[in-house]
Amino acid sequence: MAEDFGAYLKSERELRGVTLEELHSKTKIPVRYLKALEKNQFDKLPEEVFIKGYIRSFAKIIGAKEDELLSTYIDITKTASFTDTNNQTTSNQKHFTFEPKFIFVLTIIVLFLSGSVWGINILIRTFYKDAAESVPTISEIKQNETQEKLEKDFTIRNQKINEAPSSLKTTETTTEASPENLKIDSEISINNSSINLSKKTAAGLKNESEAPNVSTNNTTQLKLVIKVKDNVWFNIAVDDSPVESFVLSKGSEKTFYGEKQYLLNVGSRNAIDITLNGSKVSFPK
Repeated sequence: MAEDFGAYLKSERELRGVTLEELHSKTKIPVRYLKALEKNQFDKLPEEVFIKGYIRSFAKIIGAKEDELLSTYIDITKTASFTDTNNQTTSNQKHFTFEPKFIFVLTIIVLFLSGSVWGINILIRTFYKDAAESVPTISEIKQNETQEKLEKDFTIRNQKINEAPSSLKTTETTTEASPENLKIDSEISINNSSINLSKKTAAGLKNESEAPNVSTNNTTQLKLVIKVKDNVWFNIAVDDSPVESFVLSKGSEKTFYGEKQYLLNVGSRNAIDITLNGSKVSFPK
């Protein structure tokens, strides 16, 4: 009976001469559900609680033992569920079983990918390192541009000075100068950013607070100290020496010694401090 539950129900019903229509009319169970019970098609029936109710009603109408039929149904259900579970477990085990060959190939692929990633990482680091070493920084570029500009300005100004040598007079006699040139024997002659410093200038700075008739010794040495607040270029002629061009970096200073005079041309007069024999020299505004 346990092997064919549906056939047992059908044989008991026919033995008692009860049709499916009679069962339907008395139990209100749809005929299709009654046929499914007799064919063991439990998957076409509703929830299990309804199936058990159908079996009880079926057994009651045909005069069979309700508990015996329910017990048989429960046994069949458990056996079928256990069989399905075993089949599913076996299927899963087969599905997740890897062959040694597959594992070997997978290992080779993983190693290859790891090596590729490592090699690419090394190449990228080397590339960026070389690029960083070869590309100058912004500060270096700006510094080079500033230096080139200053050197260009020096060249242009030197050419102008060489073309007009009369602007560098080295005698202490009073001479007339063009608007671009400076008088040597004046106290301080300024044209734009040019200045002429002589012994008379030094004496005037030294004796501003003293009697005006104090004379200075012609053999007195002229000490000129230049301090800068920023990068500044200079052209300077000391006595009869040729014009010297140079750049003082921010915060630095330079000292010159002469006997007669200095002719000084600067790039930015607001960024320099000048002292002559210890006295500060200011550019007239």
